[in-house]
Amino acid sequence: MDGVPDALPVVVREAAGRHLGSVDFATAVQGGQNNDFAAVVHGGAGPVFVKAVRGISRRMRWLRNEITAGTLAPGIAPAVIFTEDVEADGDPWLLVGFEHVLGRPADLAPGSADLAVVGRTLDRIGVLPAPEVRGLRDRWTVRDWWHRLSDVAPDVVTGVDVEWMDRLASLAPEAVQGDRLVHTDLHGDQFIIGAAGEVHVIDHRVRGVRRRPVDVPGCYGRHGRFMGSSRP
Repeated sequence: MDGVPDALPVVVREAAGRHLGSVDFATAVQGGQNNDFAAVVHGGAGPVFVKAVRGISRRMRWLRNEITAGTLAPGIAPAVIFTEDVEADGDPWLLVGFEHVLGRPADLAPGSADLAVVGRTLDRIGVLPAPEVRGLRDRWTVRDWWHRLSDVAPDVVTGVDVEWMDRLASLAPEAVQGDRLVHTDLHGDQFIIGAAGEVHVIDHRVRGVRRRPVDVPGCYGRHGRFMGSSRP
C-alpha cells in the first residue's frame, strides 16, 4: 500500500479525498490490530493519520471513543481532522482522520526522566471534566471478579489471596466515583513525546471517568500498566 493511492481501500480513498483534497500517497502504520485500516495519508492537507473500522462492533465503539477524546482532551489527545460514517458493499464503515503526531514513546523504566513528564500529563488529564462519559463506578460493579477468575483460570491466581482481592474489589466502585477523565489503558507506547518536549496521549479506546484526585503511583501495576486497565 505504501506510496500507492490506488492501493488504498476505495472507501478510504474516497473519504480522504472528500475531506483532505488530493491524496498523494499513504504509509502503513504498524500495529493497528483494532482497525481495518490504519495509515498516514499524505496529500493536499499534509499528513493525516487515518483509521477505519468496518462493521458495527466493539472496535467501532472504541474508535468513536477516540473521537470523543479529541474533544475532551484538546492538546493532549490528537485532534480530530475529520470523521465520517459511510456504507460500502452493504457494510457500515467509520473513518476518522487524526492529527499526525511525531515523537517517541515514553520510557517508564524506574529512574527514567520520562516518569515526571508522564506524571504531569496524567495530572492534566485528571482535571478534565467528562460528565457524559460512562464512569468507572458503573463499569466496576462485579464484586467477586477474583473468585470468577479462579474458577475459569486457577493457574492465574496461584498464590493470590482471592478473598482479600475480592474485598478490595468491592471497595473500588465507590472509590472511583466521579466525572474526571481517565484513559484506563496506559503504557509507554501510548505517550508520544515530541522533539520539543510536547506530549500527546493516543489510543483512547477505552476511557471512563473517576473521582479526583487518584494516587497515581499506587495505581501503577507490576507489568507497567495502570490499574485502570481492563485487566487486573
